[in-house]
Amino acid sequence: MSKYKTHIFTALLLAACPCIQAADNIAEVWSLYDDGLAEDRSINVWGMSHAELLGGTTNDGRYLGLNQDWSMRPWAGFKITGGDPLPLTKDWMEKGFLFFQFNQTVTRYDEPNGQLNLQVIFSDIGNSKNERILSGFIDGGRGRDEDPASWQEVWVPLSHFRSLSAGKELSTIVLQVMRDTKLPFGIDDLKLIRFNELPQWYLKNANQDYKQPDVEWPTADEVNPFLQSRDHWPRVQNNAFVDASGRRSFVINPYVREVQEFDLWGNGDASSTPVHDLFDVQAHGWIYNELLTETSLGRLGFNSLSVTMPPKPWVEHLKMNVDDFNESAVNFAQAPPLKDMLRRTRMPLHVDTVCWPWTLGRPAEKNALPEHVITPDPHHWVHYKIIGDGKQLWMDLWRTYAERYAEAGANVLTFELMNEPAYLPETEDHHLEFETWLEERYHTIRNLNRVWGSEVDTWKAAARARKIEGRNLDYDEYIAHRFADLIKDGSEMVQDILPGTLIGLQTMSTYTYRPRNGVWKHLVAPHETVVMSPTDGGSWTKGSGRSEWSPILETPIAEAPFEGDLISALAGDGMVIDNERYMGGQGREDTFNTLWKNVFSGVDGFSIFSWNKRGWSWKDGRDKVETLGDRFPFTALNPTARRTESLRGIYDFSTSILPIADDILPKPWGPDARIAYVFSWDDARRREIDQSHGDKRDAYYAAMKYAHWSFEMLPSDRVIQGALQRGFDVAVLPHTVFAESQLPPALLNFVRQGGALIVGEAVLGSDRYGHPLDNSELLGLTLSGRTDHAADTIQVPDALSAPSLPGVIRSRLPALDLKLSEDVEVVLRDNHGNPVLTRHAIGNGHVYFQAADLVGYQLAKIMEAALRDRAKQKGVSPEDKNFRLADIRDHKGQLAGNVLLSRRSYPERGIHAFLLMNFDRYPKTIRFGADLEPGDWSVDLPVGDDTGVERATISSTELQRTGLSLNLAPGAPNVLILREKDGSKLSTSASFRQMPHLPQDYSGSKTHEVVPAK
Repeated sequence: MSKYKTHIFTALLLAACPCIQAADNIAEVWSLYDDGLAEDRSINVWGMSHAELLGGTTNDGRYLGLNQDWSMRPWAGFKITGGDPLPLTKDWMEKGFLFFQFNQTVTRYDEPNGQLNLQVIFSDIGNSKNERILSGFIDGGRGRDEDPASWQEVWVPLSHFRSLSAGKELSTIVLQVMRDTKLPFGIDDLKLIRFNELPQWYLKNANQDYKQPDVEWPTADEVNPFLQSRDHWPRVQNNAFVDASGRRSFVINPYVREVQEFDLWGNGDASSTPVHDLFDVQAHGWIYNELLTETSLGRLGFNSLSVTMPPKPWVEHLKMNVDDFNESAVNFAQAPPLKDMLRRTRMPLHVDTVCWPWTLGRPAEKNALPEHVITPDPHHWVHYKIIGDGKQLWMDLWRTYAERYAEAGANVLTFELMNEPAYLPETEDHHLEFETWLEERYHTIRNLNRVWGSEVDTWKAAARARKIEGRNLDYDEYIAHRFADLIKDGSEMVQDILPGTLIGLQTMSTYTYRPRNGVWKHLVAPHETVVMSPTDGGSWTKGSGRSEWSPILETPIAEAPFEGDLISALAGDGMVIDNERYMGGQGREDTFNTLWKNVFSGVDGFSIFSWNKRGWSWKDGRDKVETLGDRFPFTALNPTARRTESLRGIYDFSTSILPIADDILPKPWGPDARIAYVFSWDDARRREIDQSHGDKRDAYYAAMKYAHWSFEMLPSDRVIQGALQRGFDVAVLPHTVFAESQLPPALLNFVRQGGALIVGEAVLGSDRYGHPLDNSELLGLTLSGRTDHAADTIQVPDALSAPSLPGVIRSRLPALDLKLSEDVEVVLRDNHGNPVLTRHAIGNGHVYFQAADLVGYQLAKIMEAALRDRAKQKGVSPEDKNFRLADIRDHKGQLAGNVLLSRRSYPERGIHAFLLMNFDRYPKTIRFGADLEPGDWSVDLPVGDDTGVERATISSTELQRTGLSLNLAPGAPNVLILREKDGSKLSTSASFRQMPHLPQDYSGSKTHEVVPAK
């Protein structure tokens, strides 16, 4: 039996079989951790937090929770010792397996490449070596799941461990995390298991080469017209992606090198044999073994091509030699003519001008470039200075490639200037500029010292005072402005060379809502003509779904596209592109669902990462292919990292979104938001250096998102400029500890004019430099820690409680201790009498302060109470304004939990589109209600379970009163499009009335019958 069959396929087959299956065949179990630590054993954990937590693989059991505080150090792990040793026999070595279950909890949307990589060592065995847990051992070969709450089985045959052999004794096992990870995770059911006889399901398959499931693609003649016809390929018109007819289009392409024979490092190997039976050569060789063509791009589901360029033109421009670059893996010699690639593929391009070591190369320490143009550490992929001669290098770089594509006649849709930059060098040229910048800002040293709380005596000393927090805040801002200047100049220059091409920059994940290291997306975005989202689309809030129904206030809330929505706010009506979309999952449906999920955050296109030919390392053997798949799980063309079946989901996604793109993508979409989520940039900046206050901004966002509030992310600079006076009724300021000094007066003015402000758990105590802000007039209260009472219940009266959120609120911690002014009234108290929701009347409006430590739907309920109290104070019905995008109930009449909603309404076109996604792990039947203009509406369900009916009609009255029944599959999208039946254009505004509440329990009531349209 070959090595890979023993090491991989044994595990694949075993992983498909629960260890309790055929229990009479289990000869022996050496238990280490099962519903808690096994008797007589001890555990030692290092480099990360650990605790026994309730749950695990059984609902009422215990498991080992690790790295729950996200603060793991590199090479953290745990060791279990004690108990009777296990003598290894021949039977153990032939029929024994290491078994455990693990999960990755709520972390699937963290920065990419943060996957959990584990290795095992039996430390009491002489000459024992760490052995990596391969993806093939996990969950039937699927690898690490993206589902954050699922437990996955791992079966590793003892023969995999080279240090083990018959005659040795085991008493200690070490499980270690390779390097580090940002992922909290759990371990349960850790044991060694020996079978009496290898199970039949193993014997049946152990000697069979692994074959991926049969998966078919349409032939060239069968490809969907939106992917086959050039009339449907995207182009740029009025700064939007459209097809030849002017209809909106969605851009989707593979992320490849311009020279497609190369892998990510520039190594080329076009050999198509051997393939180690990783895919069906006859059926799928056109994917793995051939260069991309116009035909194959369409068959795969792409309507454009993303390319990174070869370094040779840049090296020649610099008049340098290959030896002057210190990345020997970069292949400078092979660079087929660009026009050949364009003739073969024909599709429009996204050009990615990254300056990574493995793309354009990195200048060596001794080279032909002057030392002063090279960036010293710290930086990330910004190899040249952004000022002076270094800035000119960037301009030359962009010009070199823009002119190259222009001269070749390429149709360039979008052009990326940089990829994941970070830049904060402390160099003399920057210090000299910073001196001038400081003098222009502060005018006098006295003013500067007052703001910084410092005692510097010259501008020169101030510019170099790296131990002063105020100085470091300002230095980062100075760099951020210089960086924005560079992007502005580069964008204008490339547009001159490639007219109509949209220009942008991709930041690292979290950099939008945590601006740092000289890269402030909100300063860069005004100079982008296409706003590029952070890596992998940006961070989502932490959260997880449920596997079964529960009362809504007991349901954990799922993740939501926090950073994506902030990017959309910065982009406005402009296009948003995600340049590094990771597919996720290993199946066709996994990919389809993942790609659709990210449409909810407002993207207009993405590049599937990464289509480099890592899989072309066939000549190095199967083991090398498997190793690369484990090291680089994001690669699309290595079948051990990404099953062929998963690629088929790309075509499915494209053929589902492209026909309806014009109904769901055009911007702006309505309805006009009535609520503003206020995001303070200064709060975000200060938190980078002062993380002692916690951060619940994402909790407020998720609660509003999953309560389906009609809200808009509104950055503080826009609030200061008066944006709240442009139609918002309510503003939410979530857990904001620091703020711009101009923000409280802007909020105060909004309230005086009749607005309602909901402030969550913090009082804008100081500006970003730590100077106190006076908010007594705005809030009418002060904080002094927390109360001494234990956290307990908050009873919301019926008048302030939404019927869709039944139940009692239970706070997590004692309420904040509030000292109230005489004119502040208490709206809600906890059962100890502590105020948890207050109201302060100012002018024609009110300020509400929320003091309970809540998350999820419990937080949504208390915020709902503030909205209802606002209506009461104004003497209007709670249904007077539509503060919700839709009313979505489950079979019990409560809010249907974890249904993500994005509404795109175009009243002037007679179209209302509702994008829904069920983030729980069980199917749901929901009752969907919305308030539309009077008349009859055709119902279209182009994506999702349409229960056998493609089209139907419903009146606006029926939609309000009884709603529409929809089935939602687990983790899957539904797109509901309502079109005015007579097709006439409407001229009403994009704001709608609040619909009446649906029945509290409609399970037995008469429902709307869906009638097929004629």
